[in-house]
Amino acid sequence: MRLTTGSFLALALGLAACSIPDSAFLATPDAGSGPGSGMSDVLAIVVSSPAIDIAEGATADFTVQLNHAPGAPLEVDLSTASQKIGLSMQKLFFDANNFAQGQTVTVTGVIDDDTATELAQIKLSGAGVADATVGATVHDPDKVTIVADITDGATVNEGKSKDVHVHLSHRPPGDVEVTATMSSGPMTVSPPSQVFRMTTASAPT
Repeated sequence: MRLTTGSFLALALGLAACSIPDSAFLATPDAGSGPGSGMSDVLAIVVSSPAIDIAEGATADFTVQLNHAPGAPLEVDLSTASQKIGLSMQKLFFDANNFAQGQTVTVTGVIDDDTATELAQIKLSGAGVADATVGATVHDPDKVTIVADITDGATVNEGKSKDVHVHLSHRPPGDVEVTATMSSGPMTVSPPSQVFRMTTASAPT
């Protein structure tokens, strides 16, 4: 085969192009969602709901699991600073066999003597994992009413007196003044009014 200078150069360039080392074509995988790929490998506590609603005296559930198997058995502690809720579990235990199985926690709205809707927070924590939280709203259906030990009237003889004891059914959110009035008759009430405060609302007077 006769090669001219131009064709020789073309052939030489072709051979040079074919002699690029294999290492120049190696690809580096991007960080993804598989094992060893970044953020998804960080062990985390997973809750079924970030917030729950409960009626006072009732219950609500949520579940807890881990996003992947822990390297060693993990204890998750549950706690709350609120006295308005109760927790069925204070500790949960996870390992490589049960990490993906949701464990149920039952939250109870504690019955109290007030009428306020309460907000609470449940903290879940474990060694080597970030804390998780679940908010709880406890709805109180109670209403403040006046309670007296005489409900159907009383007979008072002339020149005599009779005590009527009055209190509130629940602790009010603020001071409440109760005033007594007579519908008819030559009678007086003493004292004509009584102020009930948050700390004394249920004490008969």
